[in-house]
Amino acid sequence: MERLQFTVNNHDYSARVDVFPDGRLDMPWQNRYGWLPLDGISFVVPKNRAASAYPVIKDAAAVTKALPLADGLEIYKRTYLPPEYSVFGKLCMLGGVARSPADLQRTLAQLPEECRPSGRISFDRHTKGDLTYRMDIFPSGEIAWGAGAYADDLLTFDGMVFPVAGAPQGNILLLNHWVANGKGYQDPGWLVQGELCVLTGTARTDSNRIAEYDGTLGILPPDCRPTDGRLIINVNHNEVTHRFDILTDGTFVLQATPNGILYPFIPLSGIAFMTKSASSPLTMASGWGSLGGDYRIPSYRVQGNLCILSGVANGNGASVLMQLPKECRPRGRLWFNVNHHVYVDRYDIGTDGTVEYISGTKYWSWVSLDGMSFIRQM
Repeated sequence: MERLQFTVNNHDYSARVDVFPDGRLDMPWQNRYGWLPLDGISFVVPKNRAASAYPVIKDAAAVTKALPLADGLEIYKRTYLPPEYSVFGKLCMLGGVARSPADLQRTLAQLPEECRPSGRISFDRHTKGDLTYRMDIFPSGEIAWGAGAYADDLLTFDGMVFPVAGAPQGNILLLNHWVANGKGYQDPGWLVQGELCVLTGTARTDSNRIAEYDGTLGILPPDCRPTDGRLIINVNHNEVTHRFDILTDGTFVLQATPNGILYPFIPLSGIAFMTKSASSPLTMASGWGSLGGDYRIPSYRVQGNLCILSGVANGNGASVLMQLPKECRPRGRLWFNVNHHVYVDRYDIGTDGTVEYISGTKYWSWVSLDGMSFIRQM
């Protein structure tokens, strides 16, 4: 389907609406009255865009190998998981912690062909306190520091998951002047494998201030929605973090920024969640429970070699959040940064399943568990 143009009523004026092949509706010029009817927009959908073509694929067992680090980087031994990558189905997941005696602002590792994205993708990474930086993966397999804070000689690959090149990806319906970033970056997309939905790509807006637009970035399709509760997601913005919420109707909404939008882009890579997990609730440590409301309860889901945590916990601030069940424990200590509104908190998961606070602000009484995903002990 090519780009289509329609004329719609705007009281005593007319307005133009464009429909793009990826499903986006865009109004090239401002309408006069602030409202717009969509009646009269109709077209034939090509057969290759039918619902059955949505990228929902079967899960597969993970094959894990050592991640080739760049010269100057070394495995951070102790009890942390060594850097690795795992390919399962059409997805690749990274994990482990490395140490760089030199500056991190360079190439960090090189992925083999079986674990490379179609376009450049960006992930949120934690350094010290509530500081973050952006780590990019290129189609060539190069993993490099992208931008942001640099305050430590350690770096974590834990929780980085993305569709590999050639994987079928659906387009995300972007709204409110959000479009694909282009310039070599992966277009915003999604893929469902089993019950795991993985987002990828980078979106941009033509303004540096999100306040000029509605906070809704887009809408996820029915196959890629958290059906049993609202999620709080950590999204990188170079040296700061944004909070996005994903609602059960698929709406992807900006909820909080440190000081408004600093840059006109939002990377979506690293967002991965089970479409349902509340049927497997987590047993929280004393003083911790669920945030309640319409948020997903603290829960987990095992799918093949994977374990995915999700939901929002609320409590008294005790360092130990929970102990995971035996079927959901990692093979080495892991390091995750999770959303805490406009901040990030660092939580580590030990091989005994202990989920423990390491650093951050503890400004609010709640913390999101989304973003914690790993290859489990088998």
